[in-house]
Amino acid sequence: MDADFKQHVQRVEERFASLMASCILQYPLGTAQLPLAGVYLFTEGQRHLYVGRANNLRTRLNQHQRESSHANTAAFAALLAKEKCKIKREYGPKHARQIPENWHTEFSQAKARIR
Repeated sequence: MDADFKQHVQRVEERFASLMASCILQYPLGTAQLPLAGVYLFTEGQRHLYVGRANNLRTRLNQHQRESSHANTAAFAALLAKEKCKIKREYGPKHARQIPENWHTEFSQAKARIR
């Protein structure tokens, strides 16, 4: 293994161990408990559903669940709604995509689920 690559692999392992050893915070949180930036993980029961990284955690977490958020800011809710609507990943022009009738309902329900 290349020495530089080996060093990067070791850093990843160290950072992963640090991440796994960090304290778990549950939402909603008081202002004092939430760090400004970091990695967040949405978990339901024992199942990890979505991981993200943010420079402003409070803002980013609110974007995922706010009623007025759109699919581009509430990415996790959009993924949940796509799963419910059985939408496969599509590439190409957005205007050519078909939006199922129940998309907006499922998207709203997904944001409520995240809340």
